[in-house]
Amino acid sequence: MRRLGVVTFAFGLWLIAAPFILGYGALSTDKLWGPSMSENIVLGMLIAGFSMLTVLDAAVPRALGWFMLAFGGWVMLDPLLYRAWGFTRPETLNDLAAGVAVMLVSLFQLFSVRRNPA
Repeated sequence: MRRLGVVTFAFGLWLIAAPFILGYGALSTDKLWGPSMSENIVLGMLIAGFSMLTVLDAAVPRALGWFMLAFGGWVMLDPLLYRAWGFTRPETLNDLAAGVAVMLVSLFQLFSVRRNPA
């Protein structure tokens, strides 16, 4: 299931690039570097990094899938944490879509692939 690792890696890269592409870094605060932007970059790096582990090594521990599921949930709930909840805001739609996608791929990886117990 290395292809699923590539999919979540792409979502991680998207989370890193999305604040710059969609231009929502300054919407959370008056500063250029808002909390929504920094959360997306950090979570994108975590998701991309953990995804590369699944791509490079097929025998990764099952706990890695649970971490990916948690990261996806964190991305999805990120707009709630910073009071940016509103379906017209680009970071809300982006975080909801990316979070749900990462969670679905992680659930599929968890329950359809045999992995080493850990």
